[in-house]
Amino acid sequence: MRGGHQATLIAANNLAFLNVELERYDEARLLLRKMMSVAQRVLGESNEITLRLRWIYARALFEDADATLDNLHEALTMLEETQRIARRVFGGEHPLTTEIRESCFRAMREGQAALRARGVTPPLGDAS
Repeated sequence: MRGGHQATLIAANNLAFLNVELERYDEARLLLRKMMSVAQRVLGESNEITLRLRWIYARALFEDADATLDNLHEALTMLEETQRIARRVFGGEHPLTTEIRESCFRAMREGQAALRARGVTPPLGDAS
């Protein structure tokens, strides 16, 4: 049965990725909320598919022009956790690990810009 779940999760990953690329963030988040819990339960938190679903979900949060500060915080927290797991499982130079790290830096920059736009001094952080 695991193979059937894996194929479904890969299809969900592809659809969510496409929705993010097309800036359909609400659709991506709705799908990913369901699929992330399935992936974690069936494949485990260290599985590449699970990590990709988490990474795309975080992108759907922070790339949305209507993202709230809470969305940006959730995205950065998820990216940092996902990056730690990916680094432990695949190593620091694996393509997925580097993609997540780059997203982490982008999310941090966008979050700091959003804070500055609201007149708040952003804290210094480390996304590595």
